[in-house]
Amino acid sequence: GNLHLEASAPLTKAVISSNLNNETLPFNLGEKWAISKKPAIPRFIDEAFLQVSIEAVSFSGGLKKVNWGRADALSVLDVINPKDESRFYFLNEDSKMSVPIFQGIAYLPKDVKVEAVFLPIFEPDLFAIEGRWQSNSVYLLKEKMQIRRKEDLFDILQKDTAKLRFAHGGMRLSTTIANSHDIAFQYFYGWSGAPLIKFEEGKSFV
Repeated sequence: GNLHLEASAPLTKAVISSNLNNETLPFNLGEKWAISKKPAIPRFIDEAFLQVSIEAVSFSGGLKKVNWGRADALSVLDVINPKDESRFYFLNEDSKMSVPIFQGIAYLPKDVKVEAVFLPIFEPDLFAIEGRWQSNSVYLLKEKMQIRRKEDLFDILQKDTAKLRFAHGGMRLSTTIANSHDIAFQYFYGWSGAPLIKFEEGKSFV
């Protein structure tokens, strides 16, 4: 389930919502897989942010989910929030996880919209490291680094990325042409949500 609370004033809006399901509650409501990393943000928090609007400009900050690309389905352009891929057969908008985000949006003439986001920390995607829904990244890590035990794999994936030196962000410009065609340009500088293996002088790094 989801609990959603919202308070609005002429120039501000505050939102807080929580997820109450098998993935976020401490007790077991069904089968659970071991996941790649314990999230820095508690999973029961869906969103919690404050937004301030001044004419055609808005600023917001807090734990947010931001949509880039299609809003009704996961898109290759939607690169802001990490995703929970531990149930790979059931990926949708609810798979996105909220993270600390500062966002600015400006609505310009001619249906032009400019967005900028800044994420002060990095949270990777979550994925199963055992069971039927192991991601391809897990299979590659096990094969290339000759990992046999689940505990060893879990230890490798525990790098602390909730630090300012892992900050990232981007910008997006979008508009509508002839009231029927959407076009957008975006740039995002960030980190891979899935683990990557780097080979250097006979050594491998994740």
